[in-house]
Amino acid sequence: EPVSHEVPRAMVADHFDQSAAATSFLTGAITVCGMAPMRSIGHRVVCLLGLDDGVFPRSSSGSGFDLVTRHPAIGDRSPREDDRYLFLEALLAARSHVRIMYSGQSVRDNKPLPPSVVVSELLDYLGQAYRLPAQAGETEEEASQRVVNHLVVRHPLQPFSPRYFGAGDDPRLFSYAKGYVDGARALVTKPLEPESFWNGTLAAPEALDTPTLSLWELERFFEQPVAALLRGRLGLAYPRDEEQACDREPLDPDGLGRYQVGSGLLDQVLSGVPFAQAQKAALHSGALPPGTPGACVLADVVHRVNGMHVAVTGHRAGAAPLDSLALDLALEKIRLVGHVSELWPGGQVLHHYASMKTKYLMTLWLRHLAVHAARSAGSMQSSVITGTSKPPFHSVTSYDSLEPDQAWELLEDLVDLYAEGLRRPLLFFPDSSLAYTRAYFHANDKGSPDEEARAKGIAAAWKAWSGNPFMSIAGDGDDSFVARVFGDEPPFAASYTLDGLEIGEGFSFHDLALRVFEPLLDAKERASE
Repeated sequence: EPVSHEVPRAMVADHFDQSAAATSFLTGAITVCGMAPMRSIGHRVVCLLGLDDGVFPRSSSGSGFDLVTRHPAIGDRSPREDDRYLFLEALLAARSHVRIMYSGQSVRDNKPLPPSVVVSELLDYLGQAYRLPAQAGETEEEASQRVVNHLVVRHPLQPFSPRYFGAGDDPRLFSYAKGYVDGARALVTKPLEPESFWNGTLAAPEALDTPTLSLWELERFFEQPVAALLRGRLGLAYPRDEEQACDREPLDPDGLGRYQVGSGLLDQVLSGVPFAQAQKAALHSGALPPGTPGACVLADVVHRVNGMHVAVTGHRAGAAPLDSLALDLALEKIRLVGHVSELWPGGQVLHHYASMKTKYLMTLWLRHLAVHAARSAGSMQSSVITGTSKPPFHSVTSYDSLEPDQAWELLEDLVDLYAEGLRRPLLFFPDSSLAYTRAYFHANDKGSPDEEARAKGIAAAWKAWSGNPFMSIAGDGDDSFVARVFGDEPPFAASYTLDGLEIGEGFSFHDLALRVFEPLLDAKERASE
């Protein structure tokens, strides 16, 4: 009767489960052993593994007190000579085939590596003693090298090399590994041109059909317009890296830890808590290392908080805060609603225990425009934001007051960019665009030609795009959403094009940077005069 395939499978499994005795040597099967004397009994096939240069033959490295090694005499044993004799014995023991394996390529850079000196001597002898069918015009040296090439099989470094699957001219290279076929096929197949991630323009979002926009949404959009588009319209999200729990008590808080301590301390002293009491609470909050390390970190934080406290209280001028301003601005295409707090008789006063990043400056600018557009002429004040910096440990940025009509016009323009940025990616990148605008106008003020000013602006934008990995400062190009659309190359050139993305007149990187940041820098410059 037909036998099921489980029967031979079980027989084979039983056969391999039966381990041979440890003392068996000549069993008619494969014998694995070391190269020891008196083991070179005749075998049909002899395989020698690991005959690398410097590994075999062994070098004579005796102890410092070994006089035999230091002063060898005739008849003394030499491990190196013993290994050479064992190699000869192994060759003489082979009755049909000899296979010698060694590492012929570096795993780092694929450079050729020589075999053991005994293998090199064997190849030299065979190249001199034997000849393949002669070829016309071949010299003796070329004939010898052709014999060596015929004997040596140089395997590729990777198992998915196409040479294992018929792409090479050496029939001795072959493979039955199905798992590597796709990789080998991909290496010899012409790569497809990558398609552009963005193709076309989206319709206006349904939210714009109901013309109401919150000021918070507008602020969030200008933090990174490309991310707001992909996240809000396409639902694209990238998982965050999981934070590894520290297995030891930190002796020096990281940047986030220092920010939390400094921000809490600043908020307390600005609310009227005495400095000494606020410092004592911060020292015992558990956010700082115990003992002297924590006191040293707190002292550095206090220097910055003290400078910011003086600056913020100076702009508040000792007056009581005003009520929050409720916004309801009927712009041409949309209603802008929201609330603006931190209003004082002298103007809007914000603070962040952090360096003045572009997003903080843009947030203050949007609120500055909204407040001035909502108020009547003659009641305008400047807006101020205070942050940390190098000594004197605080920085202040101010925007001069605007006329309501001017603020209204600028706000309308930014809202138009918001609506356009929800339909297609804009060539606007906050840090890079601000760096470009600053450098561009700085060069223009010095009388540089427009082309030279643009070149200097692009050089500054490149730095902001790349960030500073040595100081863990991320640039616009490090944003996953920006990289998904634009890749690694920043779209700064005036002639930049991207398949599937319509740039449009007036929407180049240069145009958008100046469109957003020129009024901001102008108000900032007027406030500093």
